[in-house]
Amino acid sequence: MSQRFEYFRQLAAAYYSFLQQVGDRWSSQSQLQAALDDYREEAIATLQSLHRPDPPPQTPPEFVGLNTVGLLSDRLSILTIKEWCLRNQNQDEEKAQRLYKTQTLDIIATLAQAPRAKSALNSKLTRHQADIHVPTWEAAIYELLAANITIWKAQEALYCHDLESRGDRFKHYVRWFPQVNVRRDALIQACETLYWLDTSSPLP
Repeated sequence: MSQRFEYFRQLAAAYYSFLQQVGDRWSSQSQLQAALDDYREEAIATLQSLHRPDPPPQTPPEFVGLNTVGLLSDRLSILTIKEWCLRNQNQDEEKAQRLYKTQTLDIIATLAQAPRAKSALNSKLTRHQADIHVPTWEAAIYELLAANITIWKAQEALYCHDLESRGDRFKHYVRWFPQVNVRRDALIQACETLYWLDTSSPLP
């Protein structure tokens, strides 16, 4: 087991722990967002306490595809949210464990070997602009997790309620989603950029 694999395994465990911390606010979108904001500094400090191995010097392969640190970190956060929901909302321990063993560990192993991206990730043609301030890798990966929790919760309101109650929710979601998704894309790019900097260097 490589040091990078162990680091990303610990990162997934930290993600799950963060969800446990804010999970009691899950029933309310506004309360959940407030909990994520309140927990930010403590969560980032926890992430900074993990030993992150220096990224290995490498020449990017000819083809990188979607197996980049930024995009895989996004996927890791979504899988961890899904695992938490299976266990804590659906009370389905078997599915939660199967998800971790068959998908999450696969993403962790891929992250441990991910090459540097050769171009911008997930850029969209849009008039929306994302204003993010993430001076460190740890800040970026926490904010990406928080953004995906917020998106997951908003989509839950659409998919898990009866049709009659979804009209106003859908209108609000259509207005809100482009902004938060552009922010998510910017955070994916920040994760990619910051990971490959020296571990002691903030984003300039």
